[in-house]
Amino acid sequence: MSTTKHLRFSLLPLLLLLLAPLPVSAQFNSAIQGTVTDSQRGVLPGVTVKVTNATTGQMRNAVTSADGVYHVLSLGVGTYRIEVGLDGFRKSVRDANVGISETARVDFTLEVSGITESVTVAAATLVETGQGRVSGRVDRLQLQEMPLNGRNLYNLIALQPGVTGKGVSSTFGAGGSGNDSFSGESAPRINASGQRDEANSFTVDDTSTNGVARGGITSLT
Repeated sequence: MSTTKHLRFSLLPLLLLLLAPLPVSAQFNSAIQGTVTDSQRGVLPGVTVKVTNATTGQMRNAVTSADGVYHVLSLGVGTYRIEVGLDGFRKSVRDANVGISETARVDFTLEVSGITESVTVAAATLVETGQGRVSGRVDRLQLQEMPLNGRNLYNLIALQPGVTGKGVSSTFGAGGSGNDSFSGESAPRINASGQRDEANSFTVDDTSTNGVARGGITSLT
């Protein structure tokens, strides 16, 4: 009898540990990558690369490979400052804006220097070369200033390259108005790159908001 009681109370803490919630971490799919070379276009391995989020201050470090290439993965949307440095060369700093699921390419050419110097470039390239796709972005000023019928955010999709259609949502439960983005699941009637609207996929911060009824529906309100 005493042995049975001992086992019962010994297993209780273990069960509580198994039932405890696990921490959840955000998943991001954006990245920054590039090549670091010298003034003669020779690759520079072993260069320290620091990538800092301008808003949060979170910093990530990387080192260029034998081919002078660096990759910083799993980044969220935002503006980043990229700083590269190597003994004997001037430190260089560039800024880059990274969108959702976007790979920004930022290359550096370091100049030889015998003293501590740095070069800051205000703007990085806006052309994404890491992925073969057509994409667009609506910035904060456009969101605030552009007139929208019913303030329906889906109308902005029609402004993107390769997209045709009215961009007005056909909303379930909207009383037939089809222009209410606050009443549950929506199916924006737009076509991207010639595909049917059922092929559309919607995400927020790399998290799917697709509905389960059929393709082309989003639960974003």
